[in-house]
Amino acid sequence: MKIPGMLVVALLLVSAAAAQEPAPGDAAKTAKSVTDVDEAGEETAAAQKARMDEAVANAVEEYNEDAESDLDKIVCTRERVTGSRTKKRVCRTVREIELEKAATERALRQRNRGGTLPADVEGQSQR
Repeated sequence: MKIPGMLVVALLLVSAAAAQEPAPGDAAKTAKSVTDVDEAGEETAAAQKARMDEAVANAVEEYNEDAESDLDKIVCTRERVTGSRTKKRVCRTVREIELEKAATERALRQRNRGGTLPADVEGQSQR
């Protein structure tokens, strides 16, 4: 499947976009509010995170414009980390989401019938 390679390209685009500084003439992007910089004049973690989130959103949008089918489009969600209050961004293709949903439904049907879980689902549930 060619999606993993495309995903790598999208992630590389995100890294490159996040590393890029705005053009000096772009006053809207170079102007920083008081909350975006700390006492030392450095960009705050919150400002860096916001810039990275925007870069990811732009890279995903650009990737999705070129996607051959709706199943190849990337969808990013914020999911809770087990045992934590924090959330992390998880980006998957629609195809991956549907496959995971089908596997989960299959495992639940199997479990409700009183059978054991298939080996591939058991391994996933212990992540």
